[in-house]
Amino acid sequence: MHPHWVFETLAYAVAFRVYLYLRRGRGDVLDDSRRWWVIAAAAVGAVLGSKMLYWFEDPRLTLAHWNDPAALLGGKTIVGALIGGLLAVEWTKKRIGVSRRTGDLFAVPLCAGITGTMGGVVIDVQARAQKREGGVFEGLYAVGTPVAGLEGGPRAGYVGGLSKAFILGLLAAEAAAEASVLRQERTIA
Repeated sequence: MHPHWVFETLAYAVAFRVYLYLRRGRGDVLDDSRRWWVIAAAAVGAVLGSKMLYWFEDPRLTLAHWNDPAALLGGKTIVGALIGGLLAVEWTKKRIGVSRRTGDLFAVPLCAGITGTMGGVVIDVQARAQKREGGVFEGLYAVGTPVAGLEGGPRAGYVGGLSKAFILGLLAAEAAAEASVLRQERTIA
């Protein structure tokens, strides 16, 4: 089983447990029937939004592969999912007569789910890109959103990775400078 599926499933399980904990402690402003309508709207809106924004990222590519289901289903965006989920929830709330805030119980679990489901380039403590079979790619460093962990992965957008970019950028610069000095010393010797 691919590690992505393991960690994604784990992230969903943790997010659901956090939701139940918060609901038990704070209570819920909605009855069960309305809550499930809101949850269903969020899920459907997120799926549709993530796909639609992915398709609009590169319209020429989308049109060129319009008849290829694998290409159309292959990508997604977190920003599209968040926008789609929000729009679907607000539309559904209007249809079922809910005017109160309903997302308070989902804010923290959503962060847990997002955090656990992002992929990206695996790095070592010096921000060097690692090979699957072990070892590192000499001279290749990764910082910010492309790095596996809190955010990243294919077609990643900014999700709060500024501190990660600064910190890993500093580590990568230090490691690159040290590697350069070592190469120069070997050349001289």
